[in-house]
Amino acid sequence: MVDRVGAYGAVDVNWQAGYPTGGLPIGFNEGTVTPNSGLVSFDHGVSQRAITILLKPVSIQDLFAMHITSVQSSDDGGAREDQERSLIEIAPSGIISFDENSRNILVDETEGEVQLVIQRQLGAQGVVTVVYQTTASTAVPGQDYVEISGGVVRLRDGQQTATVTIGLLAENSPELEKVFFVNLTSVDSGDGNQGELETQQTPTEYLFCEILLPVRKKVTGYWYQETLRPSFVTGADRGWRRTMESDVISQFANDWHNCAALLAAERNASAGLDYRVLEESIIFRENENSDTVQLEVCDDNEPEPAETFYVYLTVVAGGGRVAGPGDTPQRGFTEVIILGNDNFNGIIGFSDSSLYVSVSEDVDPTVILNMDRGSAFFEMVTVDWRASYSTSGDMSLDQELTNQLVEVEGSIQCPARVQICELPITLKQDLEPEFSRTFAVELIGVRRDATLNPARKFANITMQDSDHPYGQFGFALEQGKLVSDVLYLSVILVLFGLVFANEIRLV
Repeated sequence: MVDRVGAYGAVDVNWQAGYPTGGLPIGFNEGTVTPNSGLVSFDHGVSQRAITILLKPVSIQDLFAMHITSVQSSDDGGAREDQERSLIEIAPSGIISFDENSRNILVDETEGEVQLVIQRQLGAQGVVTVVYQTTASTAVPGQDYVEISGGVVRLRDGQQTATVTIGLLAENSPELEKVFFVNLTSVDSGDGNQGELETQQTPTEYLFCEILLPVRKKVTGYWYQETLRPSFVTGADRGWRRTMESDVISQFANDWHNCAALLAAERNASAGLDYRVLEESIIFRENENSDTVQLEVCDDNEPEPAETFYVYLTVVAGGGRVAGPGDTPQRGFTEVIILGNDNFNGIIGFSDSSLYVSVSEDVDPTVILNMDRGSAFFEMVTVDWRASYSTSGDMSLDQELTNQLVEVEGSIQCPARVQICELPITLKQDLEPEFSRTFAVELIGVRRDATLNPARKFANITMQDSDHPYGQFGFALEQGKLVSDVLYLSVILVLFGLVFANEIRLV
């Protein structure tokens, strides 16, 4: 915004991006501003005009500024430049906010802490002190997380990011999903002027972080479910629909109506896709103290890792309470784990680019074979392999491969959430002349809920000729320099590496 004191007459103001000559602080660069210059015209009676520019930061050393270069007026009295306000620096100390990946966090309280990244953009000049605090929502300070009021983190001159650590408090009892926030409350740019901060330009939603503690169901009382350990369902066992049973026990056998409602609570399993949503009531009549609930788990053909859901109790009528932490070993919920299924760690085979490859002992003795896990690669998996001259299982000639390869068999671990896994095969480097020969690397086994692609379990590797198997030619050492005045001279041409010598005549 360009303004003038007084509004008489028409005035033209020329401006230029950047600092005046010699005004750029040492160690910083002029940031790119588009447009980099312009003219602002004030009509009679107008005292303010806005300028729209685009900033293009390239590095943290970039600083942005604009300055007035001249003022013209054809009216009586003219106009002049206010030297004290002719330069504007655009956020030289930076615009402070949480990093994009630190604005919404999902973290389990058993992690013990969560780290958030604070960043400053546009400028990084001077020391900046950022004050932050935690703010409760459904999470309770002192029970679910360590409360912080007036926490401080400093960004040094030229420093772009800093880390804030928030402690999490773990409990053994299940709990519902909980939320709390971390807010940036103030910034001191180090010049003592805390009331005029560049962070006023920061969008409000970037000044706080929402931290979500996932479901750990928390209930209380004397209704309880008899299963004390998680119930496991395997993909092979459950079929299209598999029925499970869970016993519900009441300590109020003499009450006529003690009623408990059951509700299946989603964790990472999807209601309706992985299990049937359960919401029903059980009525215990006189002398009844147990009943059975049936749970339906659904099957599909999609590869899936282990998934969990809960079935928990809530008292809705007839008195009593649900078992809580003080009623151990009884508890008011049961945990159902649907084990990984449908080859959730992949159908593994060599990629197209690795089915036929060649390698040179003399140039680069290592070749990288790529194994493709397909569309499912949720967890780490181990693949066993071996090298052989035969793809039919004949290993009679394979002993010789120990002279050619650093390793002739082994295992490779493919990381979780990585589709392409690399298997390095390395030739031994020696000085023995050898002709080209081909061998195969076979994937022979895989562990942990994966399978091998039978059409892609062999990679064919051709070892190129090495160490000059046809020999190296050169003159014998004693023939390196000969002096003769005869017409014909006999020299010896030697084939190195093989037992061979021959005389030739040069004219």
